[in-house]
Amino acid sequence: MSVLLVPVAITPLLKIPLLLTQAACSYQGMKPPTPISAPEERARFARSDFMGWLWTPKVMVITSVPLRTSICGLAVVEAVAMLARQLPPSLSERLPLLGVLESTRYFVTPLFLIGSAMAICGGTIRIHCHRALGRFFSWQMALQDDHSLITTGPYSVVRHPSYTGFLLLSIGNAISLLGPGSLTAESGLLDSKSGRTAISIVFGYLAFVTYSLCRRIPKEDEVLSKEFGEQWQAWARKTPYKLIPYVY
Repeated sequence: MSVLLVPVAITPLLKIPLLLTQAACSYQGMKPPTPISAPEERARFARSDFMGWLWTPKVMVITSVPLRTSICGLAVVEAVAMLARQLPPSLSERLPLLGVLESTRYFVTPLFLIGSAMAICGGTIRIHCHRALGRFFSWQMALQDDHSLITTGPYSVVRHPSYTGFLLLSIGNAISLLGPGSLTAESGLLDSKSGRTAISIVFGYLAFVTYSLCRRIPKEDEVLSKEFGEQWQAWARKTPYKLIPYVY
């Protein structure tokens, strides 16, 4: 395990394009692609799960924006801080905050590469799910009047790929943005009580959302199987895994 934390012999500048790509993919993957479903569409799931009850339209708007902004902002700030190292020293002296960020020690570890790849992959999967489902994609469990069962694209690999994507996105961002060599770890942010509190709130809530989404899987399968009958049964036989291929 310790080998994953050892700096690798490559330029730390490699982190810049990875961090920016990670931020872009994560932002799009955590952004709702469609408006909030109508109450009657959500009611077709009989009873809402805890996540559906918690995420009223107002709460969804309030919490989703700062969540994705905070996570993606950490990645962007770290990339900008590393770029600051390439600027003339005179500029850093005029901008105290830039000087502090520039002086922080950054490095690349195998763990960062794994985490960044997971986050990019997760965000990309989510984006493909948005496109595959189109207007049928909803953050809350809902069925529209002319709802279609989509079984192509990422939905031909597992039955709930958007949750797979969010799981990868969450774990990947936590690993890459909190691990050794990151701005969060090397700047001393985690050494202060306020810093630890802020990071705990952001990533704690991200973990809660991820867990709550994954808990929806049995309920979604139950409702979709009743709604689409044999069509869903045929899809389930062809695509037996719910979240992770060959695992679950």
